[in-house]
Amino acid sequence: MSAVEMKNEGNGHFKAMRYDDAIASYTKAINLDPKEGVFYSNRSAAYAAMEKWEESANDGLSCIALKPDFVKGYYRAGFAYEKMGKFVEALKQCDTGMRRHASSPDLVAMLERLRPLAEREERSKRSGMGQEELLKAKGNDLFKAANFEEAIKVYGQAFEACADKTSDLA
Repeated sequence: MSAVEMKNEGNGHFKAMRYDDAIASYTKAINLDPKEGVFYSNRSAAYAAMEKWEESANDGLSCIALKPDFVKGYYRAGFAYEKMGKFVEALKQCDTGMRRHASSPDLVAMLERLRPLAEREERSKRSGMGQEELLKAKGNDLFKAANFEEAIKVYGQAFEACADKTSDLA
């Protein structure tokens, strides 16, 4: 059987809710044509149906790597990260997908759902940080926003706040 035939077989299994069989068929399709991103997207959906979130996320990422213009890859990876409680990572996938597919209703809805969850996750993560770690995180935020000069200043403040100048943080 060809890779497309294996994908179609997997689609039949998926529709019949035989997810293990769908995964097996999609895996065979991938083995026959490992450069086709849609196969990874389909297998990601089957993993998600079985609540195998790590596998679903990995296949979503593989789909994105192979087919960056295919919106479902971003959605699959983002959804799996959301289900794992990794809201910041889910938001990152959603944001990246939105740059290519700003009108995707699925990504728009996901973005609206994830923003407050990601902000809460980030606040929680930062609540346990020391002053030097908070400054480094602020510098990272500035760097990601392309505010490089301000980021350098804040990184300098983070270094100065380190009691141990030889630590990994310094």
